[in-house]
Amino acid sequence: MTIAPGGRLPAHSHPGALVIFVEAGTWGYTALGGTAELTRAAVGGTPTPAEALPMGTEVILNPGDWLFVEDPQDDIRNAGEDEVVLWSAGLTRVGEPFTAFMEGMDMEATPAS
Repeated sequence: MTIAPGGRLPAHSHPGALVIFVEAGTWGYTALGGTAELTRAAVGGTPTPAEALPMGTEVILNPGDWLFVEDPQDDIRNAGEDEVVLWSAGLTRVGEPFTAFMEGMDMEATPAS
C-alpha cells in the first residue's frame, strides 16, 4: 500500500492478524484496539526487541520497522513529506472483509493506492 503525503486512513479494523513492514517514508500508526507489537529496524545487523504499543498514542515508524497486530483497530497516516510504502501480509477470518471502517470516522484523506 502507498500513502501520499498528507494521506490518512482513519479509524478502521481488520479481523485477524497482520504483519506490516515499512519500506519507505515516515508512517504514523495509532493503535485503538486489539494488540500491536513494534519491532524497530535492526541496528548494525542486530535485531531489536519487540515492544507492545500503547493504545491511543501515535507511534512513528521508519523504513525497516514492522508491526505484528492481532484484531487491530487503528488509525494510520503519512507523517512525513515523502510517500509511505507499506507491505502487509494477513490472515483474516473466513467471510469477513479485510478492512472494516468504524462508525463515526472522519474520511479526510485516503491512501494513494
